Amino acid sequence: MRRKLFTSLLFAPVFLALASTAVASTTWYVNGVSGGNSNNCLSPTTACKTIKHAISLAASADTIMVAAAIYQENLTIGKSLTILGSGAPSTIIDGGGVGRVVTISNGPHVTLSKLTIRNGRANPGGGINNSGTLTLTAPSVGIGHLSHVSTILCSAKLAPARR
Repeated sequence: MRRKLFTSLLFAPVFLALASTAVASTTWYVNGVSGGNSNNCLSPTTACKTIKHAISLAASADTIMVAAAIYQENLTIGKSLTILGSGAPSTIIDGGGVGRVVTISNGPHVTLSKLTIRNGRANPGGGINNSGTLTLTAPSVGIGHLSHVSTILCSAKLAPARR
C-alpha cells in the first residue's frame, strides 16, 4: 500500500506538468505600424510586424491578436489558429491583387474575426481558399475588392458563423 502511494506521489507532478502544457496556448501579437519581426511577439509592446511571422511562431490552438493596420500579405495557415483583428474596418489583410489572400490547408480549424480580407486574385477562391474547417465570426469578417469568380472556396467545412 505504501509503495503504491509513494509511486503515485512521485509521478503526480510529472502528470500535472504534462497535462498543463498540453492545454496551454499562447497569444501572439501583431502590429503593422510599430511591430518588428525580430520581436518576441508575446505582448502588444513587443508585437510582430506581420501576420505571416506570427503564424510561423504559433502552435496549433494559439491566438493571434492583430492591431489595426493594412497588412499587405498572402497567408497560408497550416495549423489550428484564431486570428482576431481590431475591427473589420480598420484591420485589413490586402492580397495586393496577387494570388489568394488566405489559404487554409487540409485539417486545421481556423477562426477569423474582426478582419477585412481584400484584393485577392485567384480563380476560384481569391479571398479565402479553405481546405480545413473555417469559422468566420459574423458580421466581423468583411470580404471586399476581390477579383475572379468566388471570394471563398471551401473544399472542406465552413463552420456556422457566430456573433
